[in-house]
Amino acid sequence: MDKKIIDLSKIRNIYMIGIKGTGMAPLAVNLKNMGKIITGSDSSQVFFTDELLKKQKINILSPFKAGNIPSDVDLVITSTAYDSKNPEIKEAETRGLSVLGYPEVIGLLSNSMKSVAVCGSHGKTTTTAVLSYILSRSNIGVLPNVGSIVPQLINYKPDFPSGLINLEKSEAKSSIDTRRTDGTSSVNAKILTKEFVKPEGIGSKDLALAGHNLSQVNMPWFVFEADEYQNKLRHYSADIVILTNIDYDHPDFFKTLNEYKKVFVDFVKRIPKDGLLIYCSDDKEASKISIYAKCPKIAYNLELLDLSKWEIKLAGQHNILNTMAAILAAKHLGVDEDTIKKAVANFQGVKRRLEFIKNTRINGQDCVLIDDYGHHPTEIKASIKAIKEKYPNKVLWTVFQPHTFSRTSALFDDFAKSFKESDKTVVLDIYTSAREKSGSIHSRDLVKQMNSSNVFYKKDIQQTAKFLKQKINSPSVIMTIGASNVWELHELV
Repeated sequence: MDKKIIDLSKIRNIYMIGIKGTGMAPLAVNLKNMGKIITGSDSSQVFFTDELLKKQKINILSPFKAGNIPSDVDLVITSTAYDSKNPEIKEAETRGLSVLGYPEVIGLLSNSMKSVAVCGSHGKTTTTAVLSYILSRSNIGVLPNVGSIVPQLINYKPDFPSGLINLEKSEAKSSIDTRRTDGTSSVNAKILTKEFVKPEGIGSKDLALAGHNLSQVNMPWFVFEADEYQNKLRHYSADIVILTNIDYDHPDFFKTLNEYKKVFVDFVKRIPKDGLLIYCSDDKEASKISIYAKCPKIAYNLELLDLSKWEIKLAGQHNILNTMAAILAAKHLGVDEDTIKKAVANFQGVKRRLEFIKNTRINGQDCVLIDDYGHHPTEIKASIKAIKEKYPNKVLWTVFQPHTFSRTSALFDDFAKSFKESDKTVVLDIYTSAREKSGSIHSRDLVKQMNSSNVFYKKDIQQTAKFLKQKINSPSVIMTIGASNVWELHELV
Protein backbone atom coordinates (compact mmCIF):
# COMPACT_ATOMS: atom_id res chain seq x y z
CA MET A 1 0.00 0.00 0.00
CA ASP A 2 1.30 3.43 -0.88
CA LYS A 3 2.26 5.61 2.04
CA LYS A 4 1.93 9.32 2.38
CA ILE A 5 4.70 10.83 4.47
CA ILE A 6 3.73 13.71 6.72
CA ASP A 7 6.87 15.42 7.96
CA LEU A 8 5.92 17.68 10.87
CA SER A 9 9.15 19.61 10.49
CA LYS A 10 7.79 20.79 7.13
CA ILE A 11 4.15 21.19 8.16
CA ARG A 12 3.32 24.76 9.06
CA ASN A 13 -0.45 25.23 8.85
CA ILE A 14 -2.78 22.93 10.80
CA TYR A 15 -6.57 23.23 10.83
CA MET A 16 -8.49 21.62 13.73
CA ILE A 17 -12.19 20.73 13.46
CA GLY A 18 -13.85 20.78 16.89
CA ILE A 19 -10.96 22.73 18.38
CA LYS A 20 -12.80 23.65 21.60
CA GLY A 21 -12.92 20.04 22.82
CA THR A 22 -11.31 19.26 26.17
CA GLY A 23 -8.58 17.25 24.43
CA MET A 24 -8.38 19.20 21.18
CA ALA A 25 -7.78 22.59 22.84
CA PRO A 26 -4.63 21.54 24.76
CA LEU A 27 -3.42 19.66 21.67
CA ALA A 28 -3.80 22.89 19.69
CA VAL A 29 -1.65 24.70 22.26
CA ASN A 30 0.99 21.97 22.19
CA LEU A 31 1.19 22.05 18.41
CA LYS A 32 1.49 25.82 18.50
CA ASN A 33 4.33 25.48 21.01
CA MET A 34 5.97 23.16 18.50
CA GLY A 35 6.02 26.07 16.06
CA LYS A 36 2.88 25.37 14.03
CA ILE A 37 0.28 27.89 12.86
CA ILE A 38 -3.04 26.73 14.28
CA THR A 39 -6.55 27.69 13.21
CA GLY A 40 -9.74 25.78 13.79
CA SER A 41 -13.50 25.71 14.01
CA ASP A 42 -16.27 24.79 16.40
CA SER A 43 -19.82 25.67 17.36
CA SER A 44 -20.57 29.14 18.68
CA GLN A 45 -21.54 27.68 22.07
CA VAL A 46 -19.39 28.93 24.94
CA PHE A 47 -16.86 26.32 26.12
CA PHE A 48 -14.64 26.68 29.17
CA THR A 49 -11.68 26.09 26.84
CA ASP A 50 -12.45 29.38 25.06
CA GLU A 51 -10.28 31.12 27.65
CA LEU A 52 -7.25 28.96 26.84
CA LEU A 53 -7.56 29.32 23.06
CA LYS A 54 -8.12 33.08 23.32
CA LYS A 55 -5.04 33.51 25.49
CA GLN A 56 -3.01 31.62 22.91
CA LYS A 57 -4.46 33.86 20.16
CA ILE A 58 -5.75 30.88 18.20
CA ASN A 59 -8.40 31.91 15.68
CA ILE A 60 -11.69 29.97 15.86
CA LEU A 61 -14.24 29.99 13.03
CA SER A 62 -17.96 29.31 13.48
CA PRO A 63 -20.22 27.80 12.24
CA PHE A 64 -18.78 24.80 10.42
CA LYS A 65 -18.65 25.34 6.66
CA ALA A 66 -16.53 24.08 3.81
CA GLY A 67 -15.07 27.49 3.03
CA ASN A 68 -13.47 27.76 6.47
CA ILE A 69 -10.56 25.46 5.63
CA PRO A 70 -7.59 27.57 4.46
CA SER A 71 -6.26 27.00 0.97
CA ASP A 72 -2.71 26.51 2.27
CA VAL A 73 -3.50 24.00 5.04
CA ASP A 74 -0.99 21.17 5.42
CA LEU A 75 -2.86 18.97 7.91
CA VAL A 76 -6.44 18.69 9.20
CA ILE A 77 -7.10 17.24 12.67
CA THR A 78 -10.65 16.24 13.57
CA SER A 79 -12.41 15.75 16.90
CA THR A 80 -14.07 12.36 17.39
CA ALA A 81 -17.29 14.25 18.14
CA TYR A 82 -17.73 14.76 14.40
CA ASP A 83 -17.84 12.42 11.42
CA SER A 84 -17.99 12.69 7.64
CA LYS A 85 -21.38 14.42 7.86
CA ASN A 86 -19.55 17.51 9.05
CA PRO A 87 -19.22 19.88 6.05
CA GLU A 88 -15.57 20.64 6.80
CA ILE A 89 -14.58 16.98 7.05
CA LYS A 90 -16.39 16.40 3.75
CA GLU A 91 -14.48 19.28 2.19
CA ALA A 92 -11.13 18.02 3.49
CA GLU A 93 -11.80 14.58 2.02
CA THR A 94 -12.96 16.07 -1.29
CA ARG A 95 -9.78 18.14 -1.54
CA GLY A 96 -7.62 15.12 -0.71
CA LEU A 97 -6.09 16.83 2.32
CA SER A 98 -4.13 14.95 4.96
CA VAL A 99 -6.66 14.21 7.72
CA LEU A 100 -5.95 12.72 11.15
CA GLY A 101 -8.31 12.17 14.07
CA TYR A 102 -7.48 13.47 17.54
CA PRO A 103 -6.57 10.04 18.98
CA GLU A 104 -4.33 9.34 15.99
CA VAL A 105 -2.33 12.50 16.64
CA ILE A 106 -2.05 11.74 20.36
CA GLY A 107 -1.00 8.24 19.35
CA LEU A 108 1.69 9.63 17.07
CA LEU A 109 3.10 11.75 19.86
CA SER A 110 2.94 8.93 22.41
CA ASN A 111 4.69 6.58 19.98
CA SER A 112 7.33 9.17 19.12
CA MET A 113 8.23 10.60 22.51
CA LYS A 114 9.03 9.24 25.93
CA SER A 115 5.53 9.21 27.33
CA VAL A 116 3.39 8.79 30.43
CA ALA A 117 -0.25 7.82 29.86
CA VAL A 118 -2.79 8.41 32.62
CA CYS A 119 -5.79 6.14 32.14
CA GLY A 120 -8.74 4.95 34.21
CA SER A 121 -12.38 5.84 34.75
CA HIS A 122 -11.85 8.73 37.16
CA GLY A 123 -9.02 11.05 38.16
CA LYS A 124 -7.22 11.17 34.82
CA THR A 125 -7.29 14.94 34.43
CA THR A 126 -6.09 15.82 37.93
CA THR A 127 -3.39 13.14 37.95
CA THR A 128 -2.11 14.26 34.55
CA ALA A 129 -2.15 17.88 35.69
CA VAL A 130 -0.28 17.27 38.96
CA LEU A 131 2.43 15.21 37.26
CA SER A 132 2.79 17.75 34.45
CA TYR A 133 3.11 20.58 36.94
CA ILE A 134 5.75 18.72 38.96
CA LEU A 135 7.81 18.08 35.83
CA SER A 136 7.41 21.70 34.72
CA ARG A 137 9.05 22.75 37.99
CA SER A 138 11.93 20.29 37.57
CA ASN A 139 14.77 20.03 35.08
CA ILE A 140 12.83 17.39 33.15
CA GLY A 141 10.82 18.87 30.30
CA VAL A 142 7.16 18.02 29.78
CA LEU A 143 4.69 18.31 26.93
CA PRO A 144 1.38 18.13 28.84
CA ASN A 145 -1.92 17.18 27.22
CA VAL A 146 -4.44 17.65 30.04
CA GLY A 147 -8.18 17.46 29.35
CA SER A 148 -8.86 20.79 31.00
CA ILE A 149 -7.17 24.10 31.76
CA VAL A 150 -4.34 24.07 34.29
CA PRO A 151 -3.92 27.77 35.18
CA GLN A 152 -0.34 27.27 36.40
CA LEU A 153 0.66 25.70 33.06
CA ILE A 154 -0.95 28.21 30.71
CA ASN A 155 2.31 30.11 30.18
CA TYR A 156 4.57 27.04 30.30
CA LYS A 157 6.42 26.19 27.08
CA PRO A 158 8.58 23.07 26.81
CA ASP A 159 11.99 23.18 25.14
CA PHE A 160 12.33 21.02 22.06
CA PRO A 161 15.76 19.93 20.80
CA SER A 162 16.60 20.10 17.14
CA GLY A 163 15.21 17.11 15.29
CA LEU A 164 12.66 15.83 12.82
CA ILE A 165 9.21 14.45 13.53
CA ASN A 166 8.04 12.24 10.68
CA LEU A 167 4.46 11.04 10.69
CA GLU A 168 3.60 8.25 8.32
CA LYS A 169 -0.04 7.70 7.38
CA SER A 170 -1.86 5.42 4.98
CA GLU A 171 -3.56 7.37 2.20
CA ALA A 172 -6.43 4.93 2.32
CA LYS A 173 -7.21 5.75 5.96
CA SER A 174 -8.32 9.36 6.31
CA SER A 175 -10.77 8.88 9.18
CA ILE A 176 -10.89 6.88 12.40
CA ASP A 177 -12.44 3.43 12.64
CA THR A 178 -13.41 3.72 16.30
CA ARG A 179 -14.55 0.11 16.47
CA ARG A 180 -11.29 -1.50 15.42
CA THR A 181 -10.06 -3.73 18.23
CA ASP A 182 -6.81 -5.23 16.95
CA GLY A 183 -4.78 -2.79 19.03
CA THR A 184 -3.12 -1.21 16.02
CA SER A 185 -3.30 2.26 14.54
CA SER A 186 -3.49 3.35 10.93
CA VAL A 187 -0.65 5.71 11.73
CA ASN A 188 3.04 5.03 12.41
CA ALA A 189 5.49 7.60 13.68
CA LYS A 190 9.10 8.16 14.56
CA ILE A 191 11.28 11.00 15.76
CA LEU A 192 14.80 11.36 14.43
CA THR A 193 16.98 13.44 16.73
CA LYS A 194 20.35 14.76 15.68
CA GLU A 195 22.15 14.13 18.93
CA PHE A 196 21.87 12.28 22.20
CA VAL A 197 21.97 14.43 25.34
CA LYS A 198 21.38 13.00 28.80
CA PRO A 199 19.54 15.66 30.83
CA GLU A 200 20.12 16.16 34.52
CA GLY A 201 17.71 14.28 36.75
CA ILE A 202 17.46 11.20 34.51
CA GLY A 203 19.10 8.16 36.07
CA SER A 204 20.35 4.98 34.43
CA LYS A 205 17.15 3.19 35.40
CA ASP A 206 15.17 5.80 33.54
CA LEU A 207 17.42 5.52 30.51
CA ALA A 208 16.63 1.82 30.46
CA LEU A 209 12.96 2.67 30.87
CA ALA A 210 13.04 4.67 27.65
CA GLY A 211 13.81 1.45 25.72
CA HIS A 212 13.34 2.06 22.03
CA ASN A 213 13.27 5.80 22.74
CA LEU A 214 16.87 6.01 23.97
CA SER A 215 17.79 8.37 21.14
CA GLN A 216 15.09 10.76 22.34
CA VAL A 217 16.06 11.24 25.99
CA ASN A 218 16.71 14.92 25.30
CA MET A 219 13.05 15.36 24.30
CA PRO A 220 10.48 16.45 26.90
CA TRP A 221 8.26 13.73 28.32
CA PHE A 222 4.81 13.60 26.75
CA VAL A 223 2.35 13.32 29.67
CA PHE A 224 -1.17 12.80 28.42
CA GLU A 225 -4.66 11.95 29.52
CA ALA A 226 -5.48 8.61 27.88
CA ASP A 227 -9.23 8.55 27.39
CA GLU A 228 -10.81 5.12 26.94
CA TYR A 229 -13.99 6.31 25.18
CA GLN A 230 -14.40 4.85 21.67
CA ASN A 231 -11.37 2.71 22.53
CA LYS A 232 -8.99 5.57 21.88
CA LEU A 233 -6.48 3.57 23.94
CA ARG A 234 -5.79 1.35 20.92
CA HIS A 235 -3.96 4.26 19.31
CA TYR A 236 -1.69 4.95 22.27
CA SER A 237 1.54 3.59 23.67
CA ALA A 238 3.51 4.70 26.71
CA ASP A 239 6.67 3.96 28.65
CA ILE A 240 4.82 4.58 31.91
CA VAL A 241 1.11 3.97 32.44
CA ILE A 242 -0.84 5.20 35.46
CA LEU A 243 -4.08 3.27 36.01
CA THR A 244 -6.29 5.11 38.51
CA ASN A 245 -9.39 2.90 38.74
CA ILE A 246 -11.98 1.01 36.70
CA ASP A 247 -15.68 1.86 36.92
CA TYR A 248 -18.12 1.10 34.10
CA ASP A 249 -18.85 4.12 31.90
CA HIS A 250 -19.65 5.19 28.32
CA PRO A 251 -22.53 2.72 27.86
CA ASP A 252 -23.28 4.19 24.43
CA PHE A 253 -20.06 2.58 23.19
CA PHE A 254 -19.24 -0.20 25.68
CA LYS A 255 -22.31 -2.38 26.04
CA THR A 256 -21.00 -4.42 28.98
CA LEU A 257 -18.54 -4.05 31.84
CA ASN A 258 -16.34 -6.77 30.35
CA GLU A 259 -16.19 -4.95 27.03
CA TYR A 260 -15.21 -1.80 28.91
CA LYS A 261 -12.50 -3.55 30.94
CA LYS A 262 -11.03 -5.24 27.88
CA VAL A 263 -9.68 -2.00 26.39
CA PHE A 264 -7.69 -1.41 29.59
CA VAL A 265 -6.42 -4.99 29.61
CA ASP A 266 -5.26 -4.64 26.01
CA PHE A 267 -3.58 -1.34 26.83
CA VAL A 268 -1.55 -2.53 29.82
CA LYS A 269 -0.52 -5.63 27.87
CA ARG A 270 1.24 -3.31 25.42
CA ILE A 271 3.39 -1.58 28.04
CA PRO A 272 6.99 -2.50 27.10
CA LYS A 273 8.75 -4.97 29.37
CA ASP A 274 11.16 -2.25 30.45
CA GLY A 275 8.28 0.15 31.07
CA LEU A 276 6.27 0.68 34.25
CA LEU A 277 2.68 0.34 35.45
CA ILE A 278 1.58 2.45 38.43
CA TYR A 279 -1.86 1.38 39.65
CA CYS A 280 -4.19 1.97 42.58
CA SER A 281 -4.41 -1.19 44.68
CA ASP A 282 -7.41 0.25 46.56
CA ASP A 283 -9.38 -0.40 43.37
CA LYS A 284 -10.21 -4.09 42.88
CA GLU A 285 -10.67 -3.91 39.12
CA ALA A 286 -7.45 -1.95 38.58
CA SER A 287 -5.62 -4.56 40.66
CA LYS A 288 -7.07 -7.36 38.53
CA ILE A 289 -6.05 -5.64 35.32
CA SER A 290 -2.51 -5.00 36.60
CA ILE A 291 -1.88 -8.75 36.40
CA TYR A 292 -1.82 -8.52 32.61
CA ALA A 293 1.12 -6.10 32.54
CA LYS A 294 4.46 -7.73 31.64
CA CYS A 295 6.50 -4.85 33.06
CA PRO A 296 7.52 -3.76 36.58
CA LYS A 297 4.62 -2.45 38.68
CA ILE A 298 4.16 -0.04 41.56
CA ALA A 299 0.94 -0.16 43.60
CA TYR A 300 -0.35 2.77 45.62
CA ASN A 301 -3.15 3.24 48.14
CA LEU A 302 -4.27 5.63 50.86
CA GLU A 303 -2.17 3.92 53.52
CA LEU A 304 1.15 4.50 51.75
CA LEU A 305 1.36 8.30 51.96
CA ASP A 306 2.35 9.96 55.22
CA LEU A 307 0.17 13.07 55.00
CA SER A 308 2.08 14.73 57.84
CA LYS A 309 5.01 15.14 55.43
CA TRP A 310 3.02 16.47 52.48
CA GLU A 311 0.95 19.60 51.92
CA ILE A 312 -1.85 18.88 49.45
CA LYS A 313 -4.28 21.71 48.73
CA LEU A 314 -6.71 19.59 46.70
CA ALA A 315 -9.86 18.52 48.53
CA GLY A 316 -10.99 14.91 48.88
CA GLN A 317 -9.45 11.48 49.40
CA HIS A 318 -9.71 10.81 45.67
CA ASN A 319 -7.35 13.72 45.04
CA ILE A 320 -4.88 12.36 47.59
CA LEU A 321 -4.77 9.19 45.48
CA ASN A 322 -4.41 11.20 42.27
CA THR A 323 -1.54 13.18 43.77
CA MET A 324 0.13 10.03 45.06
CA ALA A 325 0.18 8.50 41.58
CA ALA A 326 1.78 11.66 40.21
CA ILE A 327 4.38 11.66 43.00
CA LEU A 328 5.38 8.06 42.27
CA ALA A 329 5.74 8.75 38.55
CA ALA A 330 7.80 11.89 39.18
CA LYS A 331 10.11 10.03 41.57
CA HIS A 332 10.60 7.29 39.02
CA LEU A 333 11.58 9.88 36.43
CA GLY A 334 14.29 11.15 38.73
CA VAL A 335 12.73 14.28 40.22
CA ASP A 336 14.09 14.85 43.72
CA GLU A 337 11.64 14.71 46.62
CA ASP A 338 12.17 18.32 47.68
CA THR A 339 11.17 19.57 44.22
CA ILE A 340 8.14 17.27 44.23
CA LYS A 341 7.02 18.44 47.69
CA LYS A 342 7.29 22.11 46.74
CA ALA A 343 5.37 21.56 43.50
CA VAL A 344 2.61 19.55 45.19
CA ALA A 345 2.25 22.16 47.94
CA ASN A 346 2.04 24.92 45.33
CA PHE A 347 -0.38 23.16 42.97
CA GLN A 348 -3.63 25.12 42.84
CA GLY A 349 -5.84 22.69 40.94
CA VAL A 350 -7.51 22.26 37.56
CA LYS A 351 -10.36 24.14 35.99
CA ARG A 352 -13.71 22.39 36.48
CA ARG A 353 -12.31 19.95 39.06
CA LEU A 354 -13.73 21.11 42.42
CA GLU A 355 -12.80 24.57 41.19
CA PHE A 356 -13.33 27.47 43.56
CA ILE A 357 -15.17 30.16 41.59
CA LYS A 358 -15.71 32.91 44.14
CA ASN A 359 -17.21 33.98 47.45
CA THR A 360 -20.47 35.90 47.16
CA ARG A 361 -23.51 36.93 49.16
CA ILE A 362 -27.03 35.77 48.35
CA ASN A 363 -29.94 37.12 50.40
CA GLY A 364 -27.40 38.44 52.89
CA GLN A 365 -25.84 34.99 53.36
CA ASP A 366 -22.17 34.13 52.80
CA CYS A 367 -21.96 31.67 49.92
CA VAL A 368 -19.17 29.82 48.14
CA LEU A 369 -19.42 28.91 44.46
CA ILE A 370 -17.74 25.68 43.30
CA ASP A 371 -17.69 23.99 39.89
CA ASP A 372 -16.92 20.36 39.09
CA TYR A 373 -16.86 18.22 35.95
CA GLY A 374 -18.15 15.05 37.64
CA HIS A 375 -20.70 13.26 35.46
CA HIS A 376 -20.54 9.70 36.82
CA PRO A 377 -22.14 8.55 40.11
CA THR A 378 -18.77 7.68 41.66
CA GLU A 379 -17.35 11.10 40.80
CA ILE A 380 -20.43 12.87 42.14
CA LYS A 381 -20.26 11.05 45.49
CA ALA A 382 -16.54 11.81 45.83
CA SER A 383 -17.03 15.50 45.05
CA ILE A 384 -19.96 15.88 47.45
CA LYS A 385 -17.98 14.17 50.21
CA ALA A 386 -14.97 16.42 49.61
CA ILE A 387 -17.03 19.63 49.73
CA LYS A 388 -18.94 18.54 52.84
CA GLU A 389 -15.63 17.89 54.59
CA LYS A 390 -14.19 21.23 53.51
CA TYR A 391 -17.29 23.30 54.36
CA PRO A 392 -18.97 21.42 57.24
CA ASN A 393 -20.92 24.45 58.48
CA LYS A 394 -22.53 25.41 55.19
CA VAL A 395 -25.58 24.03 53.41
CA LEU A 396 -24.54 22.25 50.21
CA TRP A 397 -26.68 22.95 47.15
CA THR A 398 -25.62 20.58 44.37
CA VAL A 399 -26.77 21.63 40.90
CA PHE A 400 -26.45 18.68 38.55
CA GLN A 401 -26.93 18.44 34.81
CA PRO A 402 -26.85 14.81 33.61
CA HIS A 403 -24.61 14.20 30.61
CA THR A 404 -26.05 12.03 27.81
CA PHE A 405 -29.25 10.01 27.84
CA SER A 406 -27.43 6.68 27.51
CA ARG A 407 -25.30 7.23 30.63
CA THR A 408 -28.27 8.52 32.65
CA SER A 409 -30.30 5.47 31.68
CA ALA A 410 -27.58 2.83 32.14
CA LEU A 411 -26.48 4.17 35.55
CA PHE A 412 -29.92 5.41 36.62
CA ASP A 413 -30.11 3.72 40.04
CA ASP A 414 -26.54 4.72 40.91
CA PHE A 415 -27.24 8.34 39.97
CA ALA A 416 -30.33 8.35 42.18
CA LYS A 417 -28.24 7.21 45.18
CA SER A 418 -25.24 9.46 44.60
CA PHE A 419 -26.73 12.68 46.03
CA LYS A 420 -27.69 11.38 49.49
CA GLU A 421 -25.02 13.45 51.27
CA SER A 422 -26.00 16.67 49.50
CA ASP A 423 -28.28 18.87 51.62
CA LYS A 424 -30.18 20.18 48.61
CA THR A 425 -30.05 18.99 45.00
CA VAL A 426 -31.29 20.59 41.80
CA VAL A 427 -31.41 18.46 38.64
CA LEU A 428 -31.48 20.14 35.22
CA ASP A 429 -32.53 18.74 31.86
CA ILE A 430 -30.18 16.13 30.41
CA TYR A 431 -27.42 17.66 28.31
CA THR A 432 -27.53 16.70 24.66
CA SER A 433 -24.12 16.18 23.07
CA ALA A 434 -23.05 16.31 19.42
CA ARG A 435 -23.30 12.51 19.37
CA GLU A 436 -26.61 12.08 21.20
CA LYS A 437 -29.52 14.46 20.70
CA SER A 438 -32.42 12.63 22.36
CA GLY A 439 -33.41 9.66 24.50
CA SER A 440 -36.27 7.93 26.28
CA ILE A 441 -35.36 9.12 29.79
CA HIS A 442 -35.92 12.52 31.42
CA SER A 443 -34.41 14.30 34.42
CA ARG A 444 -37.86 14.28 36.03
CA ASP A 445 -37.56 10.47 36.17
CA LEU A 446 -34.35 10.82 38.16
CA VAL A 447 -35.89 13.34 40.57
CA LYS A 448 -38.86 11.04 41.10
CA GLN A 449 -36.56 8.09 41.82
CA MET A 450 -34.60 10.15 44.37
CA ASN A 451 -37.90 10.71 46.21
CA SER A 452 -36.83 13.53 48.51
CA SER A 453 -38.31 16.89 49.44
CA ASN A 454 -34.78 18.28 49.15
CA VAL A 455 -34.45 17.38 45.47
CA PHE A 456 -35.84 19.70 42.81
CA TYR A 457 -36.19 19.70 39.03
CA LYS A 458 -35.45 22.84 37.04
CA LYS A 459 -35.29 23.01 33.27
CA ASP A 460 -32.15 25.13 32.89
CA ILE A 461 -29.65 27.39 34.63
CA GLN A 462 -31.89 30.45 34.26
CA GLN A 463 -34.71 28.81 36.23
CA THR A 464 -32.17 27.44 38.71
CA ALA A 465 -30.59 30.85 39.37
CA LYS A 466 -34.01 32.36 40.10
CA PHE A 467 -34.90 29.41 42.35
CA LEU A 468 -31.67 29.63 44.37
CA LYS A 469 -32.13 33.35 44.95
CA GLN A 470 -35.57 32.59 46.38
CA LYS A 471 -34.58 29.64 48.57
CA ILE A 472 -31.14 30.32 50.05
CA ASN A 473 -31.55 31.55 53.63
CA SER A 474 -28.36 30.34 55.32
CA PRO A 475 -24.60 30.21 54.55
CA SER A 476 -24.28 27.85 51.60
CA VAL A 477 -22.05 26.23 49.04
CA ILE A 478 -23.45 26.09 45.50
CA MET A 479 -21.67 23.38 43.54
CA THR A 480 -22.43 22.96 39.86
CA ILE A 481 -21.52 19.51 38.61
CA GLY A 482 -21.63 17.89 35.17
CA ALA A 483 -19.78 17.66 31.86
CA SER A 484 -22.01 20.29 30.28
CA ASN A 485 -22.04 24.09 30.46
CA VAL A 486 -23.77 24.01 33.87
CA TRP A 487 -20.86 26.12 35.15
CA GLU A 488 -22.45 29.16 33.50
CA LEU A 489 -24.91 29.25 36.43
CA HIS A 490 -22.26 31.02 38.52
CA GLU A 491 -22.55 34.09 36.33
CA LEU A 492 -26.26 34.35 37.18
CA VAL A 493 -26.25 34.07 40.98
